[in-house]
Amino acid sequence: MSEILSFAQLMEKVDAIDPIAYAQTRNFTNGSVTKLSPYISRGILSTNQVATRLFQKGYSMKVLEPLLKELLWRDYFQRLGQVYSQEWDTPMVSEVPAFLLDASSEVQAVDQSIKELEQNGYMHNHVRMYLASITLNFAKHHYNGPAKWLFYHLLDGDFASNTASWLWVNGDRGKKKYWANQENINYYTHSFQVDSFLNLSYEELPEIPSPKHLEKMIAWQPIVNLPKSDDLLLDENLDCLFYTPYNLDPNWHKDELFNRILWLQPSYFKRWPCSDNVIRFILNNARQITGLQVFVGELEELQQVMKTKRKWLMKEHPLFKFGAFEYEDRDWIVPALQGEFPSFFNYWNKVSKVLNR
Repeated sequence: MSEILSFAQLMEKVDAIDPIAYAQTRNFTNGSVTKLSPYISRGILSTNQVATRLFQKGYSMKVLEPLLKELLWRDYFQRLGQVYSQEWDTPMVSEVPAFLLDASSEVQAVDQSIKELEQNGYMHNHVRMYLASITLNFAKHHYNGPAKWLFYHLLDGDFASNTASWLWVNGDRGKKKYWANQENINYYTHSFQVDSFLNLSYEELPEIPSPKHLEKMIAWQPIVNLPKSDDLLLDENLDCLFYTPYNLDPNWHKDELFNRILWLQPSYFKRWPCSDNVIRFILNNARQITGLQVFVGELEELQQVMKTKRKWLMKEHPLFKFGAFEYEDRDWIVPALQGEFPSFFNYWNKVSKVLNR
């Protein structure tokens, strides 16, 4: 499980990044990855803060390009989330593929990662791609249930990045499905398996029938254990800052006086359930924000409890859009680039022109 780190400690981790080692090894499961994604997904640290700090350390655009692209994939997916939030914000499903729940894909490196995911909330990005490819392209399952199962466990679970990644593997935007064979998996996971259904050439993979052991569906009812609400103590003369599972920014108006409330909405967690590990990670990081109080309930209940008539402020997020609030923008690497782009590489080309100025 990721540590609970202060913002200063997170910036020390940013300072310790070796972008050359990252570029050379990031696709290996034991590679030099940053492990910052839970903090970025939860709004504790922004992609822009990471990019800006690395540029300030004197790294060139060329050296930083592989790491910058990973940060910008997140910004790109967030922009897609703004466009497709209503389409992607789907109801929960009642069944998921059984091999996800019992780690029985029969691809040993993937099954081991599933077991570790349930324990610590982490799965290497390359393994996520393997898992999605097995689920969608080999087993022919719909993405919604498996994507929400993965989201449930991930400390860095983000509705936009997670959903868009599954759709990308399925070929929905690039129009080309992502395939991986056993040789590729062995290479990047340092495994030696040769007896799986993936032990084929890339030319053979699209032609094989769906493996029978991957077809079974099983009931899944994820459990979400939300905390109890605090008895809110509000200063009626102060405006209110509302934090969410996607905004736990410890520096948000840090030196100003506000009522500060972490709002956990049960209806959100019904659509996007989270494991105990994830809830614990959210709460433990939120508690680092001085004066923060926790409210668990729906908007109507919040309106009944709130006595102050001052402004209610929230950071923009497509899953949290309510007329009662005023919204501030998130911290993007290039905030001027908004809306939908035909591909990531179209987005990257536009961003790189701005950053190279």
